[in-house]
Amino acid sequence: MPKNIAQQIILTNPIPNNEEDFFRRADTLFRATRVIMDIIEKSKSEKTNHYSQRTQKINN
Repeated sequence: MPKNIAQQIILTNPIPNNEEDFFRRADTLFRATRVIMDIIEKSKSEKTNHYSQRTQKINN
């Protein structure tokens, strides 16, 4: 249990007290997500290109 009003405010509304840290972590998470999405898209693209090349060889 909080011993004073300041501790209660921190517990009930942590973002304003740690706003910079919150947004720094959110930005890091967003960037990591974008990197993962780019890797997945690149992998999909490479697989598609591979299958396209195989299909062209079969059709020719």
